[in-house]
Amino acid sequence: MSLPVPAAPRSPCAILSRRDIGGGLWLVSLEGAGVSSYRTPGQYTWVEAEGVGGYFVLAQRLGDSEWEIILREGGGAADVLVRARPGDIVQATSALGRGFPCEETRDRALVIAVPTSAIAVARPVAQWRLDRGLAARTTLLLGAKDKSDVPLLDELSAFREGGLEVIICLSRESPASEPGYARGHVQDIAKGLVGERPLFFVAGGTKAESGVRATFPDAEIHSNY
Repeated sequence: MSLPVPAAPRSPCAILSRRDIGGGLWLVSLEGAGVSSYRTPGQYTWVEAEGVGGYFVLAQRLGDSEWEIILREGGGAADVLVRARPGDIVQATSALGRGFPCEETRDRALVIAVPTSAIAVARPVAQWRLDRGLAARTTLLLGAKDKSDVPLLDELSAFREGGLEVIICLSRESPASEPGYARGHVQDIAKGLVGERPLFFVAGGTKAESGVRATFPDAEIHSNY
């Protein structure tokens, strides 16, 4: 989904760190802009640097003072941020968007279905559920082309150790019966997992969202837009 440039005010924020997290993705940490505005996972911010800007989902745990965004090089603000060094100043808005209804749905089993490129959407939701003792009722389906496409393997392992079910859905590689992997798209793997009234959180505007909505027309599906 394409969103217009926001009218929200910008604040100067310093880049704190950046690191390669695998799968062609980078995690950039920066000073939070309007930290209290981040009320629920799924919200995002607009970041401007060197005259270009873009929307980025806030990927950190709810309540953290530092903001984290996950991005891939491909033009515009993402390329500038990947090149940024600690201390560089960018302009960022406060947290935008409605995010996910995490509190309202905390008593229900949840399936988070996103591609690896949108792991920033899944990360804070999974952590929110884990922090509140809801891991056993939470499944993360992460769509990837192959194993090399998967970022944050250490965190995914930590989610599993915390009791959250994590299944990496490979569309172009057979996982050879390895635990935690399955062959197929996220909506195909979900068919064998959900009950009569499934609840999904999906990343807005992705092929995974389209696939889930087409496969489960009667499900309750929330995107972060």
